[in-house]
Parts: sequence; structure tokens; C-alpha cells
Amino acid sequence: MFSIGKISFSLFVPVLTFVRNGKWEVYILGSDGKSVSRESWKVIYADSEETEKGNYTADKVFDLQESTYWKTVDKISYPHQIVIDLGEKQKITGFRYLPRAEKGAPGQIRKYKIYIYQTVLNFR
Repeated sequence: MFSIGKISFSLFVPVLTFVRNGKWEVYILGSDGKSVSRESWKVIYADSEETEKGNYTADKVFDLQESTYWKTVDKISYPHQIVIDLGEKQKITGFRYLPRAEKGAPGQIRKYKIYIYQTVLNFR
């Protein structure tokens, strides 16, 4: 688990990442330390999504399918950004991700920043 401290009631979670072909699942932790529901989550912005070579859209980071993943278009430079609307106010206490499991495979987050906002900002 990567702690982001005690952050109260946030609605929009834009995640700025340095990722190469990210195959991972995102978990946002609530006040009880457990993953919050993803039912109302939606991607409101992703700087790059590979859709010509397959279905690698950004919503794959929270679809609960370990076999699917978000992939950015090849040769697009870092950093990459995804903005996720949690759909409702959540008390957030942490962040975890499940990285790609294949040895030597791309998809590890090298560096990341998480910004928490209660209102939508212009991320483009």
C-alpha cells in the first residue's frame, strides 16, 4: 500500500503516472482501509489510449479484470495522465495497485503523483 495520508471527502482522483504499457489495477482505500466501490467510477480524461491495436482504454485500470489493461499509444512520451471520477464523495486514506505479473514485462509504475479534488478541473 502507498499511503497518501488522511484525505477527507474527495470526488475526482486524477492520477499522473510515468507508465509504460500499464497493466495494473488501481485500488483506492477508504477509511476502513478496504477498497472503495468502483461501481460509479468513470474515466473523464486520459492523455493516451491504444485503440487501434486492441481495446486498451483507460477504464481498464479499474475494471477488476487482471487480464485487461490500459495501454498508451507507442512512442508517446511520458508522463501519462488519467483522471478518474469516483462518482460520489469518498473518504480516501490510501492507494494500491496490482502491477503486471509477467517477469520483465512493461507496466510497472516508475513514479506517480496522485492529486485529489472535490470538483472537476480542466486537466487538458
